[in-house]
Amino acid sequence: MLYTEYDKLTIKKLKNEVSCLSFDELGKILEECPANVIYCELDGKLYGIISTGDVARASDHGKNVVNINRKFTSVKSNEYMKVRQIFKEKERINAVPVIDENGRLLGDYTRWDDLLMLERLNLFDEYTYFTDFLRRGENNYIALVKPHDAFDEKLSLMKKWKSKLDRLGVRVKVIDRMSVPQYIDKVNLVLFTDEDEWRGSITLIEKIHHKKLIDDKLYTYKGAWRKARKEIEDKTLDECLEYIRKKGAHILNIHFSDNGSEYYDRLVRNEIHQKYVNEDVPPSNWLPLSAMEDFFEELYTEEYANAVSWPPFKVEKFNEITRIKDISSKYHNAKNGERLTVGSPLKYDRTIYFYGSCFIRGHYVEDKHTVESFLQVKCNSEGNCCRVVNFGSVDIQENTVQRILSTPIKKDDIIVTYLNNREIPCVDNLNLTSALEKNGAPAKWFVNVIQHGNHKVNEICADAIYEAIRPLLETPNLSGDLIDMENKSVVDTYFNCYFNHFNSSLYGKIGSIVMNCNPFTNGHRYLIEESLKYVDYLIIFVVEENKSVFTFDERLVLVKAGVSDLQNVMVVPSGKFILSQITFPEYFLKVEDEDLIKNVEYDISLFAERIAPRLNITYRFVGEEPQDAVTNEYNQAMKRILPRKGINVIEIPRKENDNDIISASLVRKYLEDDDRTNLKELIPKSTWKILFG
Repeated sequence: MLYTEYDKLTIKKLKNEVSCLSFDELGKILEECPANVIYCELDGKLYGIISTGDVARASDHGKNVVNINRKFTSVKSNEYMKVRQIFKEKERINAVPVIDENGRLLGDYTRWDDLLMLERLNLFDEYTYFTDFLRRGENNYIALVKPHDAFDEKLSLMKKWKSKLDRLGVRVKVIDRMSVPQYIDKVNLVLFTDEDEWRGSITLIEKIHHKKLIDDKLYTYKGAWRKARKEIEDKTLDECLEYIRKKGAHILNIHFSDNGSEYYDRLVRNEIHQKYVNEDVPPSNWLPLSAMEDFFEELYTEEYANAVSWPPFKVEKFNEITRIKDISSKYHNAKNGERLTVGSPLKYDRTIYFYGSCFIRGHYVEDKHTVESFLQVKCNSEGNCCRVVNFGSVDIQENTVQRILSTPIKKDDIIVTYLNNREIPCVDNLNLTSALEKNGAPAKWFVNVIQHGNHKVNEICADAIYEAIRPLLETPNLSGDLIDMENKSVVDTYFNCYFNHFNSSLYGKIGSIVMNCNPFTNGHRYLIEESLKYVDYLIIFVVEENKSVFTFDERLVLVKAGVSDLQNVMVVPSGKFILSQITFPEYFLKVEDEDLIKNVEYDISLFAERIAPRLNITYRFVGEEPQDAVTNEYNQAMKRILPRKGINVIEIPRKENDNDIISASLVRKYLEDDDRTNLKELIPKSTWKILFG
């Protein structure tokens, strides 16, 4: 979250009351100072706002004017935590104006903190996978979009990036925003300094000047870093699938790509989008009510559509794997983490496992109309003795690797994956867009994207999948041997990502701390300083899950800024192995359930067996926890488990301020109350500067 002063905002001063602005007016404003929000002032007061989303919706409706939003959300200057709550609860709000008691605009808070993060993360020197990402390709060529001259920080950051890219041997071209269409086909990446500038510029180019851009080349600096990290995660999954393939299983990865037919794909996408334009709502996973009858066709009744359109699936954690909960109803059934596949035989020679998100699980369809059920019926009718299993998830497949590795896969079994709609090297890939075009699947059969289709779409896809795997099904399964599953590649990728240049042999005693830092306080700083008295080098793992008031990116920056003056200290993300939603969900929910002790012990054992030995960590430091029962249970379990693994556990008493324990929760309370006097006593200057500038 970032605060911007009034003189750095994009403002249109109105001479009189108006209800809208023309595209010509907006174009001139965004050419001069691109931003996500244009604030409209009248008589010195905030009159209304226009966001880039407003411009996009007007453009999609074929309009040449944009209505001014008079019913906007605003805050006063002392409502810092209220803004955080707004951003947490309302995903469509990306900027909140700050006004005084007279309605005068003082500044705004934006959801994005690109500048704060990038100023304090040494992306080039600490994260080698990121520099490799930037240098990749035969014709390394990156365009940096020059920010407006009024933004000193952005200009300074752009110059730093150019200098570092020059040092890496990457060709760099500094361009103005209006030159983006000219260079988009010539460069590997076009980089903007921050999200605010990126949204304003893209809206100007695409929605006002109607010049189509290549989306997968346009990033903020922070966005490029995230893309590089995502590629690391994808590589982990690819290596896992390649390992299983070499062990004797068969892999088919499905995706929906334009190369099936670019014309068909664009035509359908445009028609799908128009359904939402007609309803004046943004495209989403939920189908407009007016489109229900066309979508369900012969199955449609209002009762049926309402029952099937709102899938009641929820998630649970079982044996360290996140999966869908058991459910029993007329149209939706799941047991032991599997959605029901209709027609599954009692006896079978091999299993076909499906992994992925909504398309795999079955979006907007009943059990008998999932891709898996259609495929099972097809296999049964063709005399193939196989079982089809639906391991679809509710959200993105963040723990797909763990899910696959926990499955008793046998040689000659078949794995079908749908993973972020991408092709995977070294396995068979099937583009289902081709099948949909061949069968003339119309736009009315889809929700918001072609991956979210009705029963007829799923049947077409099931038939295409069957044809792709039929040669395998016609080959007898003579083995039946279980594949020895392991997840070494997952850990290897994590270490290659963050510890590629760390040589533990250079230090005597190496210690570690796992911190959430929501936010970073004097108490955290004290724990770090005390820990350094015991060891020669300290590794701080920052909890990577985004389950806290402060985002992971913000917390990582706060910690790095808070220890920047200390020697022999490394700050890294915790990954999926330490205090993650996968290993220890109770930490984030703060619940004492029946799985608490089991999950605590799993998380600690994973650290002791997979992380600590490779880094020669022999000390784990922890702050005393007199208040939080869940965290206290975690601390006690460390004392039981880690010494047996050769790791000393040192519990350090909490730092106090006027006899009160310094805690992040107390800091958040002072932030809520806007009590900056007491707050200043509890946080270091680095945290204060990041929060308030």
